[in-house]
Amino acid sequence: MGAFHARGTPLASTRETPRYDRKSTRVLAQVQLSGTGAPVAPFVGQILNLSASGLMLESDAPLDVNHEVSISFFVPGTQTRVTAAARVVRRVKGDGTPRWGVRFTILESAVRQAVNVYVAGQRPVAPQRPNVKPR
Repeated sequence: MGAFHARGTPLASTRETPRYDRKSTRVLAQVQLSGTGAPVAPFVGQILNLSASGLMLESDAPLDVNHEVSISFFVPGTQTRVTAAARVVRRVKGDGTPRWGVRFTILESAVRQAVNVYVAGQRPVAPQRPNVKPR
């Protein structure tokens, strides 16, 4: 699995970022450590909830708070692939598989819109097909 590239505008810092609605989900994501820290091989984790500002990731991978990661997944119900830069901002304590709060640091605006549509429970708008008369 190669490096991910995230194109878009940086999101504001945590203190300046408004609270986004989030939606519980179960989506697999490819994750790769992209910054400094202990070497971690690319891995697959499960997204438990998703918002336009970040996600909750469940994974046994040896992550740490402040690890920078590249994350890639599809917005559920769409063909929109998210490839974003993110930072691990917290570990959720509990029994079982560790859970990690991950905040997007760079996310394309079109992708952010697709995530917002998904979280709001709206159906994605399908591209219009030209009017074709049956034979």
